[in-house]
Amino acid sequence: MCKETYITISAVPQLVFDLQEDLKVLQETREAETLRKALLASTKQRLNYILEEPNIALKAACMDPQHAPNLKKFVKKEVLDSVWQQLSDDYDNFARKIATEEDSQYPDANEIVKDQIICLRNFFESDKAPKKVSNSLIWWKNWKAGEKLADFAKKLLCIPATSCSSERCFSSAGNIYTEARARLDPDTVEKVVFVRENLKILPEDLKELLKVYFKEHDINYQLND
Repeated sequence: MCKETYITISAVPQLVFDLQEDLKVLQETREAETLRKALLASTKQRLNYILEEPNIALKAACMDPQHAPNLKKFVKKEVLDSVWQQLSDDYDNFARKIATEEDSQYPDANEIVKDQIICLRNFFESDKAPKKVSNSLIWWKNWKAGEKLADFAKKLLCIPATSCSSERCFSSAGNIYTEARARLDPDTVEKVVFVRENLKILPEDLKELLKVYFKEHDINYQLND
């Protein structure tokens, strides 16, 4: 999903905090106030763990220049300390795995990894932290203090906040792999689903060719330009 429009998981901690703050505003009528209290209690019961214990959403938020500078305002220091420590361990494992795949030597670089993570945290929590970042991936693309760190951040920033994309893919597969086309090869189905879900980012001339192909093969599709 190269052009996914849904938010990623790094935005979730800030959204949870904003939601709870909005629900703290007293309402004028008794009925509205009763509803407000019920909603606030429900969100705290279901979502407070996102702000009160280390989790993947906080990890992603710590690596997101759009949200990392604000985390210290509503997440306890001891929680952030634990999250950053886990990020340091995860980054070390990530760097070692990359070195193995590239068949290159990985020095005892644990201290270097820690220094990079500590420097990143200090930067995000300082007065020099980025104020306005419209695209976190572009920000990391321009990051000059370690290519592997940028790659590590991108792995966290690509996690979707909802399962909508996955559900759409399952629905697409169901429309393609029907009883009438039960002999389709699984690899072919996978490729058709991929193309169908990414039609909107393709050039117009290629879109038209694919539309003709889908029509000839009786493949249901929906394209929102």
